[in-house]
Amino acid sequence: ENNENDDKIEKNASSPILREIEKTAQRILRELEQRAAREAHAPHSDFSITKLLAGITQTLVLAILLLSYLRSDTNDVRNMLLLALTLQTMTISLLIMGRQK
Repeated sequence: ENNENDDKIEKNASSPILREIEKTAQRILRELEQRAAREAHAPHSDFSITKLLAGITQTLVLAILLLSYLRSDTNDVRNMLLLALTLQTMTISLLIMGRQK
């Protein structure tokens, strides 16, 4: 039984479709190895202006939210919350921009 299975595998391995799949897999492997080599030699930096700006903006959002909570008896609360919401949206946008590089 094992001999028959081995014979079938050998016959199937010689089929043109499997050869083409093997060639494609080899090309993919080569591309992945080249990409890994390029990334290994490229300078990697965790610093990003967009991340820095996002952190600063997030700090401003937290400060505005705290201020609006402490001054909840004034009429400016709605404007401060709207500003905090706008800045939070800007923070999300900056973080997304930082990931797209």
